[in-house]
Amino acid sequence: MSNIDRFTLDFLLLSTVFVIKPFFSHLPVPMLGRKKVTLGLMTAPIIAVCASECIGATQIHDDIIGTGQAPLPQ
Repeated sequence: MSNIDRFTLDFLLLSTVFVIKPFFSHLPVPMLGRKKVTLGLMTAPIIAVCASECIGATQIHDDIIGTGQAPLPQ
């Protein structure tokens, strides 16, 4: 197994752990005070996909923001 495959697998397994057992922490944010940060069902998979680079930044941007093209007719 190549290093990239191992790296991706590690991140996906770690995100699964955070989905099952969410992690909460309070981080100091300048001008806002302390903010609660959660790694759970909503954040862990997104962070894992971005960090492991299994899809590129362009694909993530186009899926969230859109490409401006009309969808294909069905």
